[in-house]
Amino acid sequence: MNVKVHILNASGNLSPCKNVLQKTAMSVIGKVSRKIVLQNVDIVIKESVNPEYLQDVDGVGGYCPSENFVEISIDYSHPSFQKNTKKIIERTLSHELHHAIRRQAGVKIFGKSLLESMFSEGLADYFAYEITGDFPIWSISLSEKDKEKLMKKAIKNFNQKMTYADYENWFTTGSKKLQLPRWTGYALGLDMVKKYLQNNPTKSVSSVINSSVEKLKL
Repeated sequence: MNVKVHILNASGNLSPCKNVLQKTAMSVIGKVSRKIVLQNVDIVIKESVNPEYLQDVDGVGGYCPSENFVEISIDYSHPSFQKNTKKIIERTLSHELHHAIRRQAGVKIFGKSLLESMFSEGLADYFAYEITGDFPIWSISLSEKDKEKLMKKAIKNFNQKMTYADYENWFTTGSKKLQLPRWTGYALGLDMVKKYLQNNPTKSVSSVINSSVEKLKL
């Protein structure tokens, strides 16, 4: 297993929590490795340059730009992060590592369909739940009534090829024009994964990590 953790701390701002970050990252790597084959990933943990974007996600954001790279950005002054550093890092890092391994398996996430993006995010969020025991806040942000209404809209756009703007509309910022609350794609994706697992009891999040939506025939 070739997984390396790099904590960027030239400013010294992460020094008070550096040891916790290192130990937590190594703990997550161990937990993830017991469920899926984890290899060839550089994990970079750094201070966020836009902490205002992390206010509603407990001061930690994640990004997986490629199959071999995961980035975790931190607002070290966020009250939730200071209070519960370990669990917040576990949640985000396990989510992003799932993306990396799915991409290593050859499943394209970004630039594919809305359906693939939703299901991949749902898998990553369910995987984070298996690691931490909690679902990420962004995946449980909508009421059942809202999810039912928004799923009808999503179904009409399942084959839409996702651009950066589309991803923001469906997953991060939302869109007033399209009447999409922020995090819609995460909430709908998690529901899709839950239903898939209920309907396929022999399957697990780990067992389908290398399967695209097309192969699963949702």
